[in-house]
Amino acid sequence: MGGDDIEVRAGMAYAALLSGITLANAGLGVVHGLASALGGLFEIPHGVVCGTLVGAWIKVTIEKLREHGEEAGIALGKFARVGALFSGCDSKDTDLCCARLTQKVDEWTYTLKLPPLNEYGITESDIENILDRTGNKNNPVKLDRSDIQKIIKMRLK
Repeated sequence: MGGDDIEVRAGMAYAALLSGITLANAGLGVVHGLASALGGLFEIPHGVVCGTLVGAWIKVTIEKLREHGEEAGIALGKFARVGALFSGCDSKDTDLCCARLTQKVDEWTYTLKLPPLNEYGITESDIENILDRTGNKNNPVKLDRSDIQKIIKMRLK
């Protein structure tokens, strides 16, 4: 589909460049840290890991941000603005818009039939090994092992 078309190939190359620049500047967060670890240990596509974990990551990250009070307000506000884009809520109502964001991502996870991790042979006995290999760079808030474990468990089955 256009692989022989130099303009199509140039457009895809440019899109890949922009994607790489964006990821390098925005950071990858714990979802990509988990995707790296899981992809190295199991036959699971990178996109599946990212897609299946993003909803759980949002929930756990928002919970952790709320524990940090006002210093986490900017990050919570960003989550709320995304929730407002998806649902039309007033982004000043941080709690409502964050809830709407998590609902929407859960809905997409279900609609897209993103498989849980156990469909790739991942079990609770693998969690410690996964945690040992997971990076936690550039997350909006530092997640500890128990937080990351919670994310994995939420999408294990």
